[in-house]
Amino acid sequence: NASNPLHLKTHNLSLLDQFRHHMYFPVALYYPINQDINLTSPTDIHRMISKRLQLLKQSLSETLARFHQFAGKLNDDNLSVDCKDKGIYFVESRVDSPLNEFLNQPDLFLINKLLRSEAGIRVAKIQVTTFECSGLIITFKNWAATACKNTEAAICPNNDVSYLFPQNNDATRRFVFDAKAIATLKAKATSSWVQNPTRAEAAPAVLCKSIIAAFKAKSSSLKPTLLTHLVNLRRKARPPLSEYSMGKIVWMANALCTDDEPELDSLVCLLREAIKKIDGDFMKSLQGDGGFLNFCEAMKDEIEACVIAANRIKYNSGCNFGFYDTDFGWGKPIWVSGFCLDGTVTKFSNMAILWIPDWGMGLMDGFSC
Repeated sequence: NASNPLHLKTHNLSLLDQFRHHMYFPVALYYPINQDINLTSPTDIHRMISKRLQLLKQSLSETLARFHQFAGKLNDDNLSVDCKDKGIYFVESRVDSPLNEFLNQPDLFLINKLLRSEAGIRVAKIQVTTFECSGLIITFKNWAATACKNTEAAICPNNDVSYLFPQNNDATRRFVFDAKAIATLKAKATSSWVQNPTRAEAAPAVLCKSIIAAFKAKSSSLKPTLLTHLVNLRRKARPPLSEYSMGKIVWMANALCTDDEPELDSLVCLLREAIKKIDGDFMKSLQGDGGFLNFCEAMKDEIEACVIAANRIKYNSGCNFGFYDTDFGWGKPIWVSGFCLDGTVTKFSNMAILWIPDWGMGLMDGFSC
């Protein structure tokens, strides 16, 4: 990591980060060997992998000169990050099997071992895992731009967020929705008051419906369920914040479902209305002199909703985050996974994560735990 100027030695966390500092969001990107590369021996493969690892390390060092906060550690006060050139946590590992065999039927427990998410004070951790014929990278977008020497794409971070917002035994399952299944779900979720439901609405609705049915099977009495969707606040601001704004600029949109046998259209409607409330006016209310009081009031509303609800279902969409566009110079990833872990600091229960793989139009990858 290049040395940072004196005024960049400490990064103050925004109010949003102070309340979410314990949350890690690990993401794994899977890359095969380019089909047009002629590798005739294990020695050639090893040489190619070594070359790519060296490129990753060099480009990471250059990237951290701009994103120096990622090489920092959370201070004891949990209010700021120490960026005094300690370097980022980087580890290499190996899996003794081909990547294509792993992706045919991904081992969800092994995926957890590929994600660096142990409890700690580091802002970011990176692990590069090489398979017999390929590698896995946990990373962020600007690093890839630097690796490709794309100076136009290699932007600098936006650090204004801290000024805008001043200071169980779970099982994970994977579900793949093809185009036909998504079309069927969208049709079932359509009604007179729900027009044109998207796949990012219909898929979580059916997962929520199934989880609510499981809740009911455990208890015969009617118990409200709180549906929570993670909303990216960058797009909600007026004007929108830069996509490179640093920090966990997110909010929980909550909808209380009191029906123990909800229909898909009613669930889509509930989720739409909850997300609709997280708009530019809401963003503005969290800023300025009264921002902290409004923040506390919003947190109070969320806590009260959690008290009323007997159960909670959390879901998030990894769609449209650009992970499938991350190119380090040898092509884009063929699969992306992450978030749902077991036995780590990022412990999610009753949570659904949605991805749209780059396998063709209409596909959606869903994880539920």
